[in-house]
Amino acid sequence: MFGKLGKFMESASKLVTGKASNPVDEFTTLWSEINDFFTRPHDEDVPVKETSLPWRLERMLNVLVKEQERMAEAGAAANESEDASASDSSSRSSNSKRRRRPKASIAAGPCMEEFIEKRMLQTLYSFAKANYPYGMHALVLDFTAELLSNSQTSLIPHVGIHAPLNKLIDASLASRDARYFTSFLKLLRAVCKVLVRDPSLIQFMIVETADSPPTMPVLVGLGYSMNVEVEQSSDARARMGTMARSAILALLTTPSGRLRSAVLAADLPESMVKALGALFAALPPAESAADASANPLRTALQDQAEFVGNVARLGGGSIARAAANAITASFLGPILGPALEATIDNQAETAMRNAAVVVRALGHPALVDALGAFLFGPGAPLRSTLINRVEAMSDAVALAALDLFVALLSGYSGCVLEHLVLCELRPASDLLAPLHERTGGSHNALEAFLALGVVHNPSSQPRLDYEGYLLDAHARLAACLQAYTLSREQATELVVAAPPAEGGPPEGAFLAVIFNRLEALLESPLEINLAVTHIVSLLAVYPSELLHAVLLNPSPLRAGADMRTLYAILAQVADEIAGRSRRQNDFAAKLDAAKRSLGMDTARGAGAEAEARKLDTFETFGREDFLHGVLVFEEFCKDLAGVLLAKAPLAAAPPPTAPACDPLAAELLAAVLEADEAEEEAASTPLT
Repeated sequence: MFGKLGKFMESASKLVTGKASNPVDEFTTLWSEINDFFTRPHDEDVPVKETSLPWRLERMLNVLVKEQERMAEAGAAANESEDASASDSSSRSSNSKRRRRPKASIAAGPCMEEFIEKRMLQTLYSFAKANYPYGMHALVLDFTAELLSNSQTSLIPHVGIHAPLNKLIDASLASRDARYFTSFLKLLRAVCKVLVRDPSLIQFMIVETADSPPTMPVLVGLGYSMNVEVEQSSDARARMGTMARSAILALLTTPSGRLRSAVLAADLPESMVKALGALFAALPPAESAADASANPLRTALQDQAEFVGNVARLGGGSIARAAANAITASFLGPILGPALEATIDNQAETAMRNAAVVVRALGHPALVDALGAFLFGPGAPLRSTLINRVEAMSDAVALAALDLFVALLSGYSGCVLEHLVLCELRPASDLLAPLHERTGGSHNALEAFLALGVVHNPSSQPRLDYEGYLLDAHARLAACLQAYTLSREQATELVVAAPPAEGGPPEGAFLAVIFNRLEALLESPLEINLAVTHIVSLLAVYPSELLHAVLLNPSPLRAGADMRTLYAILAQVADEIAGRSRRQNDFAAKLDAAKRSLGMDTARGAGAEAEARKLDTFETFGREDFLHGVLVFEEFCKDLAGVLLAKAPLAAAPPPTAPACDPLAAELLAAVLEADEAEEEAASTPLT
């Protein structure tokens, strides 16, 4: 650990003594020699690595470790003897109760007792604080980390250990010398491992003073470790950040209320969000998708965002709320907001792609709620900007905007849904037809959506292969109910309905641009169509009767209503597909070629296979977008059918004028618990 000089000194010592000395005498002698070193004058320019101090500390550590090993072996032998004695006693008297004494714990040996009683760590802390000779601070950090890592005795409860240990961490934080930061982080990780093994020791690492709230220096140090500027390569910084994050998460797995209070006192949520903001700001303002995927900073951004989400999840309500507040104050307003306001296409695209990475990685409903309130809440300047980008002239910008909405809606946040869709949709609920006028039953609705998918080829039967979508819909419905309910319970103060813009579309600005994109399904690129249909599929799963009526109900609206519904739009697209397919020669073969180009399975006989080979390559048809659009349309109808069947156990739904907190959610949750029964009923029900 301390270099080649230590090995040389150890060899020289053995040659001089000729035999191994008594461990206690050796330990005491080494400590006396260390103290004597500081009583004699030395050249201040000589670093500690060129003195005998590293070797002597290493020898002291070896003595302590070997003593622990001997104590452990003795304890194991004693336990084996007790077990053998108990076994003999049991065999002699079968009616007697078997009694087993608790195994002897590993007690501190004489050298360790000497180390604790003489408060040697306190003295070493004094040497480290002075950092004389230069490098002494790092040397003491390394020694203490090795001692805690190798000790089989519980050291932290002793005041001669935990008091100087906390002081040593505080001194390292005060100096903020990056040259021994690696040693500092090594010590912090060693302390964390001890605390995770025995959470009862956390109380000794919390410092309480009369004039300040309790603090935990270990947590403060780990928070600093995520933001420190290290004079090393970016790879080294990434490794150190990863080590700090893993140590914090390991601590949060312990069931300690005092630890969670210490997390808040150490401003850890603020520290980790500041690190997130620093990484986001360090990314290039404009970057191609290929360059972004290969950028290590973007990977670090994703890792840090996942860490923030995991801290919120493991820490519980108070820590999650603190993290959400920190994200709003330190990340959304000063960093993310200005980036998303960029007017240049490539900069706007890059900002939205990076924002989507953060949203997906955060994951926790409270954090996604904070994003939803900031981006789409009342008076949010970015709301109309982001929605309008869905219809941007640049496909790259539109795709980046759609990807951001997919990321936000995939978190199943009640706040995002309210501010993005429901706040504008609810005033138009009177346009929906009364319940008794709607198409009867979910079975009829299922048949209606399935029929749309085969309008261009009535002989096909897609209803036979939508079971995969049904399983996926059940999984998404369960995840949605869990996250959506938690979101509405924990962040109701964020869910404040905003009045719709005057003169806007009755379905709301967001649904309007999504519906516009669906109407252009047959002329849009494949990537755009996949993103748009994904968004609609996510919205259809949400436990909102309003959305269910607009997206999954094939019934017409009230007479004279100009509000669009999903079924009406898909019916128009189906009619267009039917008309255009009849005007094209070899349409079925071209569609098969399109399926092959996308890696989709095609059910064809030998004759159809031979006929397909006679055709040129798929690209020569010049109709890629149309054929891709037809395939997306077919699969989208199956997806909606799966969602409908997953929500089918609801026999009756509340009226569309239900309050913001939909009672439908509770009924859907009960329905999901009976999903297996629903699937069995669906399998036994003929679909013809």
